[in-house]
Amino acid sequence: MIVIKLFFKLVTFAILILTCTLMLFGTFDATVINNKPYDPNYIGEGKNVTREGEKYAYDSLKIQNYLLKGEKFFEEGKEEKLVFLTFDDGPSLDNTPKVLDILKEHNVKGTFFVLGTNLDKGEEYRELLKRTLYEGHAIANHGYSHNYSYLYPGRVINQENFLSDMNKSRDKMKEILGENFDTRVLRLPGGIRSWKGQTAALERLNSEGLTVLEWNALSGDAEGKFKTPEELLQNAIRTAGNSNVVVMLMHDFAGKGGRLSREALPKIIEYFKQNGYKFATLS
Repeated sequence: MIVIKLFFKLVTFAILILTCTLMLFGTFDATVINNKPYDPNYIGEGKNVTREGEKYAYDSLKIQNYLLKGEKFFEEGKEEKLVFLTFDDGPSLDNTPKVLDILKEHNVKGTFFVLGTNLDKGEEYRELLKRTLYEGHAIANHGYSHNYSYLYPGRVINQENFLSDMNKSRDKMKEILGENFDTRVLRLPGGIRSWKGQTAALERLNSEGLTVLEWNALSGDAEGKFKTPEELLQNAIRTAGNSNVVVMLMHDFAGKGGRLSREALPKIIEYFKQNGYKFATLS
């Protein structure tokens, strides 16, 4: 009996030493998500979703051209109803985890337009980014600073400032998620249609392999005029109209707006499910 106890103690000690050694030399990531260690190799090279998440992803360039140029999205005879739930300005500690819980409960995937500056707030924010990716959602770029005066001096898109800001955020995400990760999907703070110089900026971004995602529906969670989740739901329904392809703008930022948004989210999901929509992500 003493020999058996000694054996198990030695095995436990060996596992502890091995784990510490792997962590020390950077070949093991102690982050545990869904009861398994975070593995950067779970992402296909140059992808913004995991290999499992790829089955929910649609070509963001086609969606861009549908929204900004009026091009058809579906081939003749292959129409379906799609909704892309998109969340800007996260991650936040108070709302993003609850949004992820709701999406998981309803078996729905979304696209998260991450604000790079949040990722410098601490390890908990970095872990949230990993969790978001690992649960099958798409990670997109919302830039680093969200600083309008730097990005759009005189209300004109400064292409060099904008690209610098986007690349800073992208590099931060790659640092956290691994070198396999990359995203070509971005959304301008305020939306590209709010600023001058949008045509030239869009051409420049597309030439560099980047796509710009606007929206054609929104809950209004960032506007401040809606006070209840039911009002957000009704605004989401009204702005979506009868479109077969809906890109819904929401936010998972900190504060009251983010709280109202995630409280409205289950009913928004239920509405689109009842109306025959398939939930998809942007890649």
